[in-house]
Amino acid sequence: MSAKPISYATSVKTLLIFASTLAVGISYWLSPASSALQRALEHFLAWATGGALYWITPSVSMLGTVISVSGFTANIVPACTGLFTITIFVAAVLAYPCTLQRRALGVVLGIVGILTLNWVRIISLMLIGAYWNTAFEFAHLVVWQSLAVFFAAFLWLLWVQRIAHAR
Repeated sequence: MSAKPISYATSVKTLLIFASTLAVGISYWLSPASSALQRALEHFLAWATGGALYWITPSVSMLGTVISVSGFTANIVPACTGLFTITIFVAAVLAYPCTLQRRALGVVLGIVGILTLNWVRIISLMLIGAYWNTAFEFAHLVVWQSLAVFFAAFLWLLWVQRIAHAR
């Protein structure tokens, strides 16, 4: 079975939808209007991370969005939430030509997947910071940043293959 060719107009429309959705999303996250949602997500991630870490090591303490494990302390800030990765993923899903129902399913599944990976990322970074501090910066800035991008791209490709084009 061969794929149906995409017209020039469809390609331009897709690119415009992606770019405009991305611009609106990033503008929103950078605006003061998003601060309440960002703070809520930061607190939720800190609470969920602290709870998970408590099962691994009882040397966990939390105060707001600050988590400490065995002397290593980190603060969950807006950049830790995965919102920019989610925004790029959502823009890609919304721009893809398929039904609204399949787009909605892709958005929901993608947000859940990216937030879950982000939660695992924060847990692992707290453990790395506490027990292998010299590797923290590399894990934080290189390994997990790369994995987040690859994971979002993988989720999008999986969605395109399994949901957007499902019969």
